[in-house]
Amino acid sequence: MAVPISNGPSAGGNGLSPRFAVVTILKGLMGAGILSLPYVFGKVGLRLAVPGYLLISLICAFSIWRLIECKAVLAARCLLQEGEQDSLLGKNGAEEVRDCGLGPLGLVSVQVLGPAGLVVAGFGIIASQLGFGIAYIDIVVETMSSDNLLGSSFSTFWLRVIVGVILCLLSCIRSLNSLAKISAVALVIYSYLIIALIRQGGTELVQGTAPDLAVVWGKVQWDNIGLWLGTAIFAQEAIVISQYVFDDMKLTNHRDFLPVLIWSFSICGTLCSLVGALGYMCYGDEVKSVFYLNFPKDSRDVCIAETILCVVLLVSFGLQMYPVVSFLEAVFVGKAGETESEESDKPSSGRGIFRAFLLPVVLRWSLVVLCSAVAVLIPDLSCVTGYNGSFAVSTIGFCLPALCHMKLNRFKLSPLDWALDIMLLLLGIASVVLGVEATHCGGDTVKII
Repeated sequence: MAVPISNGPSAGGNGLSPRFAVVTILKGLMGAGILSLPYVFGKVGLRLAVPGYLLISLICAFSIWRLIECKAVLAARCLLQEGEQDSLLGKNGAEEVRDCGLGPLGLVSVQVLGPAGLVVAGFGIIASQLGFGIAYIDIVVETMSSDNLLGSSFSTFWLRVIVGVILCLLSCIRSLNSLAKISAVALVIYSYLIIALIRQGGTELVQGTAPDLAVVWGKVQWDNIGLWLGTAIFAQEAIVISQYVFDDMKLTNHRDFLPVLIWSFSICGTLCSLVGALGYMCYGDEVKSVFYLNFPKDSRDVCIAETILCVVLLVSFGLQMYPVVSFLEAVFVGKAGETESEESDKPSSGRGIFRAFLLPVVLRWSLVVLCSAVAVLIPDLSCVTGYNGSFAVSTIGFCLPALCHMKLNRFKLSPLDWALDIMLLLLGIASVVLGVEATHCGGDTVKII
């Protein structure tokens, strides 16, 4: 039986609607990773890449659901203890104090695995989201420096300053509901890239310059499986934000989140597989690591695609940093709302205003500065994405949900549950091993070509 697991008001209050929940997860999934799918699909062959990517999407959705189930079980056990959730949510009902703003994964990890689990979860969440943010900044700056955009007018230094200022302004958006509305607009804009691929790639198919379909669908190259797996996992960029979407929906029945999860990952998995397959079918081994670079250089689609990429990734930065901001505010701001309430009759209190309003802004802007600085120090994009996917995403996406589920049930599982949890663990371990093997650092520039 489903149990109440709300973080705040009961369902039907002011939680995120299912529609915007799907949109937010879709936007989290459709980041920079989709652009390189035709390239990596070609490295292993479509016969392996297409069903493999769909399977990865399914497994990622299942791992998130496994975590949600663990949280529901914990809530149910607390309800059985004299009908109270104090042991789970803390005596003040402030769940964020116990999980340090790390969402369901942080809460489940600390309850099941103890402080060590919270540390591992925190490291994985923060590292993965910072990795996404750093990668986005690298890609945006590199794209803006092209002659089609601002490269002829501004130096790289000033482009980084411009990007930093824009990100600081966007970081002032504090509500996930507001980010969801912006994400809806970004998704509509992003769809142009897919339309352009169909138009430009379709021309290759009609003119007969595309490779033989029997060849692109027939080959299988296992040597590049590490590169493909790392990119496929990196493309699942909503593994963390999906958990925060669940919390923000404020559901009384955790099963109501399952349709949101299924729709989001099914739509994105299918769409990404189609993009990867179509791109390689149209351009074959000549496909670039960012598919729009195969468009004719004099085509306006290239300039439009670069502009869209910058806009979408700038918006995506705020969405991916939401978990990190939640952690920082839980640690440094703490009970800011409580402070504000206690001092509501003292409007002149500088301390209350600083904690409630100014400190969150300082933390968000500091986060932008940190990511921008690291992006300068580590300009090798393949290094950032490779290790980010290998260690951080694999840990929080596969290993921790499986370990928490097994320990929460005292290792008394059905054969099916054993098989599913072991599958998650093996995929996480394989991702680390293959990802590290396929990742090579030491480059001097962002490599998106």
